[in-house]
Amino acid sequence: APYFDNVSLICYEHFGPSLVARELDLAQDAFPEDGDLYSGTQMNLNNVRFDMANNISLATDLRNDPGDSIVVDIVPVRTGSVLVESDVDAVVKAPRLHWTLEEGVSVDISWRFNLTGAEGAGYTGLDDNGNLCGEVPGAHAMANGVPHPVKWMFDLPDNGFLFPGDVLHYYIEAWDDVLGNHQNATLPADLTSFGDFSDPRAYNTRFVVRALPALFDDSGDQPTLLFWNDFASHDGQNMWYNAFANLGFNPGWVYDSYYTNAPSSGVGNGLGGRASGGQLYGYDIMVYTCGDLATSTITNQDYDRDAGDDVGVVTDWMAQGGKHLFTTGDGLVYDLNRSGTSTQAFVTDYMGLSYVSNDVRPLLGGDTAPVVTPVAGNSVFQTTDSWIAFGGCSRINTFDAVTVNEGEPLAVFNDGITGYSAATKYVAANGSKVISLPYDFMFIRTPPTTPAKAKQLSPLPARVRLLKEVLTDFNLPPGIYMPTSVDLPSKVFAATAYPNPFNPLTKIKFTMPKAGHLSLKIFNVRGELVRTLINEATAEGPGAVMWDGSSDQGHLMSSGVYFYEARTAGGVKVNKMTLVR
Repeated sequence: APYFDNVSLICYEHFGPSLVARELDLAQDAFPEDGDLYSGTQMNLNNVRFDMANNISLATDLRNDPGDSIVVDIVPVRTGSVLVESDVDAVVKAPRLHWTLEEGVSVDISWRFNLTGAEGAGYTGLDDNGNLCGEVPGAHAMANGVPHPVKWMFDLPDNGFLFPGDVLHYYIEAWDDVLGNHQNATLPADLTSFGDFSDPRAYNTRFVVRALPALFDDSGDQPTLLFWNDFASHDGQNMWYNAFANLGFNPGWVYDSYYTNAPSSGVGNGLGGRASGGQLYGYDIMVYTCGDLATSTITNQDYDRDAGDDVGVVTDWMAQGGKHLFTTGDGLVYDLNRSGTSTQAFVTDYMGLSYVSNDVRPLLGGDTAPVVTPVAGNSVFQTTDSWIAFGGCSRINTFDAVTVNEGEPLAVFNDGITGYSAATKYVAANGSKVISLPYDFMFIRTPPTTPAKAKQLSPLPARVRLLKEVLTDFNLPPGIYMPTSVDLPSKVFAATAYPNPFNPLTKIKFTMPKAGHLSLKIFNVRGELVRTLINEATAEGPGAVMWDGSSDQGHLMSSGVYFYEARTAGGVKVNKMTLVR
């Protein structure tokens, strides 16, 4: 290629078996399964299922049935290797699902550990950290009636385990064997931040399950904002999370996140596939992003395209009155306009727009990065003087061309010469508001010509200033918010190791939310204690300790997988690391 020089291609030997999974076959964020949300003495009824994202019913069934187990393809790829599926040296090496759970505030009370009742209705007895074996799907699970030798199923309890506010991290581990040489691999491969709940992006977002909403107490108090990430991890979520952080909004306190796995696949797992309108009533604000997908966005229960009734659930929520929705996405209006009568009605009745084209660029003289300027005297953008809808790299974006049918034009492209709306506000008769952009939040850029004085007065990026003004209009100005019933912790107990894998040293960092006793120990895969690194009173705040791969007796340990356990009065964190000699 003419654009690169001095390129090297390096081939590494594969370590352990190959683990591969489609995102739609992994576990999906969800709300309590029965469509209700209980408070008070009935909080133990808020069971959230551990289900895959994929709808396993056929379109002709007219149903939306999430698969009960997640599915991972596990293949021994080393020459002569086989999967180890039984005890080896008294250690179970069969493919396993490992999890660690951060309990929500509302379920960190005694009832969680004293549930009784019929099988499937009581507390499962599983700890917040653990692992369990997978299984090869039986013949009944395969379309041709023959068990599949590659696919493995993993499941966690659907009752008495996950409750609103819980956040679960998980990974899959498998072993292979070549003439007694055992090697392991994990999915995801990087487990550095497994068990780190301090930031929504700390661990691989594909392997995180959120049980929603994050109830603060048994009265039903919860975050006021729901961030619906209908673009998954394609790109852009960092822009949202950074903007929330810049505005002082804490995840799990000011806002919840709902992450749609594989959103362009149309498998019925959008918000309408996992929540009811009633379960959303506690949110006053919803912000939505679909990136540049322009397909299977806010769906309308079209079983041939997507079995989730997103538009029905969102409309039900908006119909309560006083609800506020902020939508962004390159082809959102285009997709809604072509999906059916209910989504077309949503564009007209709740967004106040008329659809013109799925590509405004030719209507702007071919401009791929038009300047957006607020309309004089508009009711939202008082301090954000301009921004760029950047659509020129790494490929040309197709922003929707829309005009205002009813409502208020907030901003226009290129000083309003063309008349196409770049931001619109519509207020329904019941007081519910929708502010919409015909491009995604991630493509908002700060103009390079912004005067230095303006930058000095507001150094925040244009997209953060824009979000600030939208949320201020929604009665959520920037600041530190927390529920009145609980104290917001200043620090979160966490532990991470880097590098991982390592040779010969790794640094284990930890954060103590308050001063107290800390033990930090290393165990092998048999659960045997290898090394005690810390076992003493420890000050509040961050700390770190090095491990050189040796035991308490001074012996150098062999290559393999080890676990470090950080334990304090505030909780337990168990993470995995790999020593490679």
